[in-house]
Amino acid sequence: MQGLTFRNVLSGNQATNTSVATTASFTPTGNRLYLLTLASRTSTSVNPPIPTVTGNGITYTTVTSVIYDTGVTTLKRLVAYTGIAVSPTAGSITMNYNGTTQTESIWALNEVINNTTSNPIIQSST
Repeated sequence: MQGLTFRNVLSGNQATNTSVATTASFTPTGNRLYLLTLASRTSTSVNPPIPTVTGNGITYTTVTSVIYDTGVTTLKRLVAYTGIAVSPTAGSITMNYNGTTQTESIWALNEVINNTTSNPIIQSST
């Protein structure tokens, strides 16, 4: 079996006060695993919510989430998602923070090549 290859598909940020952030448009490759990492920040001491992520006909699943930079009044969250493009469509990814205003959202989307889509993420202890 060939080793995994990661290809950055898109990355960007939205540095405006908004509760919904949107990526640039792209067309996913069918039957590929996509990894989305997303960092966000609020302007209050309230933890940023885990956003609902939709787009491109992909069902995004939260893998992990962590609140960081907790010593200040603007809290930050980092979230990792996976999604498999079974029947992909062209378009943008929308990150909805459920009405909570974010002062910044930063994202990176990577395509994983040579993975198995039946069990794409396997966790093991080291």
